[in-house]
Amino acid sequence: TQKKVEKKSQKKELKLKTEDEDEDEDGVEISRKINKSGTTTIVYSGGDFYTGYLNSKDEYHGKGTWIFNDEDSNYKYVGQFKDGEFHGKGTLTWTTDSGSEGKHVGEFYDSEMHGKGTQTVDGKKVVGIWKNGEYVDE
Repeated sequence: TQKKVEKKSQKKELKLKTEDEDEDEDGVEISRKINKSGTTTIVYSGGDFYTGYLNSKDEYHGKGTWIFNDEDSNYKYVGQFKDGEFHGKGTLTWTTDSGSEGKHVGEFYDSEMHGKGTQTVDGKKVVGIWKNGEYVDE
């Protein structure tokens, strides 16, 4: 059993070194699968994953689903991507560690809510127009 513990410790150490060396904020890519539909599924070390289409630069592009998290929130985006960014129509849902929940259905530009949309946060619904991630008008 001592050898098993040492091997696990070495693997964990190697994983941490690899993550530290990687500059990609999604974490280290740990698996990639090309699906029969032509989409690709990518799983990252931090638990994030993407299923959808990629462009020639290996960026999210076209229709896809990206599930990701940060320090205190979990997100799911389903919709259009362009050159690795949310772009076009999509739905972004999120939950925070403090229990807050939200959903934005609408248009996105450069990963920001931009254009017509409907947003519901903790049961409060707002319909209108967003610009660069900020609500501007009904």
